[in-house]
Amino acid sequence: MAVVALRHDDWPRFCQVIGRPDLVEDPRFATLRDRVRNRKELWRVLDEHFSQRPTAEWMAVLEEADFLCAPAYDYTQVMEEPHFYEAGYLVEYPHPRLGPLTMVNFPIKFSESPAAIQGPEPEMGEHTEEVLTSLGYSPQEIEALREEGVV
Repeated sequence: MAVVALRHDDWPRFCQVIGRPDLVEDPRFATLRDRVRNRKELWRVLDEHFSQRPTAEWMAVLEEADFLCAPAYDYTQVMEEPHFYEAGYLVEYPHPRLGPLTMVNFPIKFSESPAAIQGPEPEMGEHTEEVLTSLGYSPQEIEALREEGVV
């Protein structure tokens, strides 16, 4: 879960809201500089504390206290969240060999040239002749390279 606490008074209020007022007095976390310097320990303490309740409960507690927060999903959780499909972040792609695949959609939308999945990855050597021709090789030279096992 990600929580935004920008103002100076957010730290004591955050600690109170999550039920850890003791952290306010902890010298390792007294100032923003201390919290940054000791962030690994702070993350460990908070991870341990937040693991005691489901994310949805913490979200409700923090939102009620007017903290900006959002769940942090792993890849499996992203794939299971209907919102990401509805918003178009994830799309189904009919792969010709592997069957239907879920893919991450393009993150940027252009009005004049919308991005789209163009097709599957090329097979090994699929574009060899096209590339060699564009480099000036004749059909005879390309055939000779094939016969020699170069391509």
